[in-house]
Amino acid sequence: MFKPKLPSFIKIPKNKSFEFTPRYYDQKKEQYEEKVERIKRELETGRKEIKFKPSAQRPFSQYNYTIIRFIIILALLLIVFNWLLQ
Repeated sequence: MFKPKLPSFIKIPKNKSFEFTPRYYDQKKEQYEEKVERIKRELETGRKEIKFKPSAQRPFSQYNYTIIRFIIILALLLIVFNWLLQ
């Protein structure tokens, strides 16, 4: 069993960290990776534009649906009001 730890004022050592610098630099590989990243970014922006187009058409159809629903509710209220007055 472990004893419950009480708060202490003793500094706990942290893990040592270091920076690794590669010994071999490949310029062609670096250029290739940059090109791949650039192409990925271009493809992502193209996808975002494609997704944006259908969503731009939605408000018009929702607007039409709202108007039709309003007209139906208004017609039903007029019918009920007319029936109550007779």
